[in-house]
Amino acid sequence: KRPQNGIYQIKNALTDEWYAMNETVYGFLRELDGNTDPKYLGEKWDVDYKQMIDELEENQLIRTEKRKMISGFGMLYLTLLIPRRKTSKSIFPKAFNLLLQVGWCPMLIGGIYYLIHHLEDISMEHMTLSYILSLTLGLCLHEFAHAMACLSYGGYLFEAGIMWQYLFPGAYVLIDKSRIKSKPHRIQVMAAGAEANLLLAGLFLFFTPMGGEFSGCFLIIAINNVTLAIINLTFTLGLDGSAILGEILGFQERILDITDILKESILGRNRMEEHNRVALMITCVVIIGYQLLLPIVIINNILEIIGG
Repeated sequence: KRPQNGIYQIKNALTDEWYAMNETVYGFLRELDGNTDPKYLGEKWDVDYKQMIDELEENQLIRTEKRKMISGFGMLYLTLLIPRRKTSKSIFPKAFNLLLQVGWCPMLIGGIYYLIHHLEDISMEHMTLSYILSLTLGLCLHEFAHAMACLSYGGYLFEAGIMWQYLFPGAYVLIDKSRIKSKPHRIQVMAAGAEANLLLAGLFLFFTPMGGEFSGCFLIIAINNVTLAIINLTFTLGLDGSAILGEILGFQERILDITDILKESILGRNRMEEHNRVALMITCVVIIGYQLLLPIVIINNILEIIGG
């Protein structure tokens, strides 16, 4: 944001944290583009460039490892794509996002209906391949949908890549929704990934009866994408469902402190009407329940795959 009294406000789109800095630090950071010699910038802005780089990297405002970033305990990001343009005026994001919104439900229902009438044509082979394909296609399309939805409403796309969280692989897109003023649009950006998984599931349900020896593979891809969508819409921290709920209820940042919110509600520290306080308490209990149950479900699924 533009300076007030010479102080700039800088947002880290990865962590959603804001930093205040003076014109000297801002100027050094702005010109630190990976090509200009930092020593030259240090002389230009009259700062110790080594100390400045260490401080900026510690706050995750720059990366000295260009394609790799560790964010907190057990989180590793590996960047695969950095687009030259952070926004897009192309019609493609709008068209793709419109397809998601109007197409995922008819495709899923139509796929289920078509499959029910052709159950005898399924061959349960190539199961290992189906799990690999379902995760790869599901995760990639899920994140691609988030990016397209964000761009379609005027948001930013900074980068995309793969990540590991406590040894579990995944994909990610680094987007910024702050320019999207409409709450329904921001919610749809968060829901776009699940919509993409359900659309993909419906498509593969149509393919299943026509897949021959790969029909079982297509069926597993469809089932796993439905599972991915459901899991992502649960109210577990870090997943789309918790972000959507936080946006709807208006305390996006406090979803992380859901246990404290429940304590405040029980003790009556929330200044709200009684029926609103009860509704908030019920919501908190449901969220905490999801947080406890989801790891158990995931571990159980992993054990089933290994056992299978």
